Amino acid sequence: HLREQTTERPTLKRAETLQRELELALNAGLYDILDHYDDAVEKIRSLKKTLGDPPVSYLNGVMTFLELIAKSSKDKYVALYHRDRRGVNTLDYRCLDPALAIQPIVEEAKGALIMSGTLSPIDLFAEVLGLGDAVKKAYPPIQNTEKIRTIIDPTVTSTFRERSDEMILRIGKSIASEIGGVPHGALIFFPQKRFMHTCLDAWSINGVIKTSRGRLQLGGKSLYIEGSSASSNTDVVARYKRSAVSGKGAVLCCVFRGRNSEGSNFPDRQARGIFLVGVPFANYGDPLVRAQINYYDRRDSGMGQRWYTMDAFRAANQALGRGIRGKEDWCHYWLLDRRYAANVGLVSAWAIGDGPELLAPDA
Repeated sequence: HLREQTTERPTLKRAETLQRELELALNAGLYDILDHYDDAVEKIRSLKKTLGDPPVSYLNGVMTFLELIAKSSKDKYVALYHRDRRGVNTLDYRCLDPALAIQPIVEEAKGALIMSGTLSPIDLFAEVLGLGDAVKKAYPPIQNTEKIRTIIDPTVTSTFRERSDEMILRIGKSIASEIGGVPHGALIFFPQKRFMHTCLDAWSINGVIKTSRGRLQLGGKSLYIEGSSASSNTDVVARYKRSAVSGKGAVLCCVFRGRNSEGSNFPDRQARGIFLVGVPFANYGDPLVRAQINYYDRRDSGMGQRWYTMDAFRAANQALGRGIRGKEDWCHYWLLDRRYAANVGLVSAWAIGDGPELLAPDA
């Protein structure tokens, strides 16, 4: 069935269609299959216990997957046939409504507290979670706002239709002119890995990135590029951090939504400046992204686009958060895209300080 359904391009199907096609391929209803193999799962587990092995049944994993398809609310799920990074034919069953995971907890608990520094805008975030009636509170940042500086450059953008050689070079020169004044470490985030390497190649060819004693430098700082694997990235980040806190500092180039943009810590001198190249909108060509937008639009006209924009700025705020990891910590930010100026209210308050500075068009 997977071989027949999977092609070079990802294929999205409605949940009802998936169940019908699976039942045809298996020549039985999903509930009949679940009943038929229930005893087999328990026998496998018992045998493994007798042999002293962990009582894990891979058949149970398949049955759990089929049970989810059979029992799920079909209007809140979609199926995706695709090939994974290793070329393996894969079937994903994706939930489009995060409220399905949140609401049972909220309903069973006496009280629930959901908090984060990247929930902007909080009203839309609550609506997405199905918690529109929740009490919502926003608190001022604990950092000294005088130490927080945010600069927005509206003269550049990373939109696909405007990613010309001239625009890429303009972004590189804007970074190079500012990054030398950042003490110690600086992080640069790009929307996609391919675009990051396109920029770095163009900046090298045009002299924005220079070579000194066999090492790449940007704005007089040693340049590092995040690793393509977890192990290589760990090594790159360790070398960057050592270099960032010594001498003229260092620069680490990363990708939004990647290993170093969410969950990583760059406290104090490890990141005194963060540069965002573009806004990290999810790939609109991804069928799952379009399905998510369409799902929210069915709930409320225009909600899909609001979610799409909020999701992009949530990823941007996550990246900005790498530079402030404590009350006394501080960081300066450069938001290199005109779309930040048009949506400054979606940038977390702790990253704005006393207000953003807008570069003049001729700056």
